[in-house]
Amino acid sequence: MPEDPGPPRFAQGVNYEEVIPELTKLLNEPSESSWSLTKDANGIQKKYRFKTFRTTWAFMNSVAEQCMTERHHPEWKNVRIIQASEGTC
Repeated sequence: MPEDPGPPRFAQGVNYEEVIPELTKLLNEPSESSWSLTKDANGIQKKYRFKTFRTTWAFMNSVAEQCMTERHHPEWKNVRIIQASEGTC
């Protein structure tokens, strides 16, 4: 079980009454890969899995477009894992 990061920490000037209900909803949504607080409790994270690199790239581009519209610059990582079939290197 993951370590509890403790209560979330917010940037100065955040309207808690507006943010807490939205954050609670995200953290409690039922899904295969739900949102969780980062280890330092300064952010939220969610893992996505795609079958192909092309669909991964399309998703990242659509997120990037929305981020530019919202003037939001998230920290994100793209990790590519390739599983070799038996008998291959």
